[in-house]
Amino acid sequence: MLVRTASAFLGMGNYDCLLCHNGRGHLDQINLWASHQTRSQAQGMAAFFSRLTFTAAPPNTAFMVADAASGAYDLNTEFGNRPPRSPLGTMLSVYPAYRETMAQPIG
Repeated sequence: MLVRTASAFLGMGNYDCLLCHNGRGHLDQINLWASHQTRSQAQGMAAFFSRLTFTAAPPNTAFMVADAASGAYDLNTEFGNRPPRSPLGTMLSVYPAYRETMAQPIG
């Protein structure tokens, strides 16, 4: 969700790379901003989408999207379309954090 949303609404297609790699050494020649970003910073942005819930709406042709009160981007997993997400020290989840300031939302 982060990759598609950031690409469509922010014009930032580099999150697809950043969710697998740190920008340094991978994006230096492509995007100056992204070359200074880390994988964990991208995971913090992706964590905002971990709070979304999708429920099929009758007659199963659409989805109802809602915001959950809590949620995090789980590490120590191997499923999905990303390489394994290893724990960061003892941290097993990354919580939502804004891309520029790394501030976390209230509540």
